[in-house]
Amino acid sequence: MEARNMTKTPEKWRGIASKQAAVESFIENPSRDTLHDALSELWSVQRNWNNIDYFIDENFLADQTPEEIAETIDDARRSGNPEPVRNIKGFGLPTATEVLSSLEPGDFALMNGRSVEAMEDLGYDVANPKSASLEQYQEFCEDVKDAVNRYPLREQAAKLMGDPAPTGTPDYLIADLCFAHHYSDDDEFDLTEIEEDPLTSLAEFGVLTDEFRTKIKNTVGDSPLYDDSREFLRTAIRNELTRQ
Repeated sequence: MEARNMTKTPEKWRGIASKQAAVESFIENPSRDTLHDALSELWSVQRNWNNIDYFIDENFLADQTPEEIAETIDDARRSGNPEPVRNIKGFGLPTATEVLSSLEPGDFALMNGRSVEAMEDLGYDVANPKSASLEQYQEFCEDVKDAVNRYPLREQAAKLMGDPAPTGTPDYLIADLCFAHHYSDDDEFDLTEIEEDPLTSLAEFGVLTDEFRTKIKNTVGDSPLYDDSREFLRTAIRNELTRQ
């Protein structure tokens, strides 16, 4: 199954390659047309806006030029700070993080309605994207990484896609895929039915070192004998008790 994904990029695997290309095109050649193309690729725009042309003319380009918007986005992707993009007239944090996460999926978590709902369903405290501070957004990013490991979402993503994620796929893309399926009314995928990976808790309580935890995860991933780390631990404990 891994072989089928050897030439697929993380962006193609997640289905955001066209979005990334459109935003990159706008940054390289800022104009009303390329801005329109980039905005048309955004989930937040497709879900909430009935008339993109109206929003472009009455919001985005009312007080700023395409060149100014493109420069702001490009500066933010390099600094890691979404606030300047968030403050572009007509954007907000959900649109800003969707734009920036398409460009740098390893640096920006997408913080919108579906990701907030998914994280809350997993038991995390999440700030409202409309009022979240930069510090709260950064905390959200750390919590998303925690969720990917705690619930092991990479395994869930592989099941959803029928293929494992390509090597190097950022945690944020893994999470975004799972959150989208959890949010969809047409999908039976439910994050609340996923059990925590016991290795996470054992590492938090100091029972496992990070190195030992990684060895177990690699063993489980490479062996046809275990479906997950929980089954590995059951087998290891059973074998140890049998020796007594």
